[in-house]
Amino acid sequence: MVCPDQKHVGADDLERQVIAAVLERILTPEHVASIWRELQDRLGGAKLTEEIAELNDRITSAQRTLNRLLDVVEQGGLAAQATAARLAQRQAELTDLTAQRVAKEQRQAAFAKALAPEELTAVLVALRTGVTADEAPVARRALKAFIERVVVKGAELRIDYRAEVLLALGEVPPRGQWACASINIGGTANRRSL
Repeated sequence: MVCPDQKHVGADDLERQVIAAVLERILTPEHVASIWRELQDRLGGAKLTEEIAELNDRITSAQRTLNRLLDVVEQGGLAAQATAARLAQRQAELTDLTAQRVAKEQRQAAFAKALAPEELTAVLVALRTGVTADEAPVARRALKAFIERVVVKGAELRIDYRAEVLLALGEVPPRGQWACASINIGGTANRRSL
């Protein structure tokens, strides 16, 4: 433990504290299940499917409008300048809707690649085994896989970690793409945030 008047923290002691906190607070079935539920909320699940269907309807409507405008142009019914402006506006709308749909489909694909909650048990066991390995380099490598940083302020220890790694997503985004989750240990704070 770090004394308030102490300016240095022993690396071995800090490592033991981090490993204990990781095992007691992060690599637990309850905590991983909580992160899983939060990921489901974040990625949308069924709501995302509804949003994609609504975007498909809007894209179909925009395409029909474009086709009608083109029909009017071919029949010579509108002035060329007015038609060109409306066509550009409708094309920009269609491009924007299509980009929104692609982004939602990518989120949906990431959600589909995530492991089911019951499969997470094996991942949890593997991570706990790595963190508790007798060989220090193996344990450190396991910790580095998902620990973003450890901040020590007086008697308080904060561990920032990459929650998506705990969920074993198929393609883990680069660091910085997801918000880090954190736990605080010691001091007055004892919370988890994502």
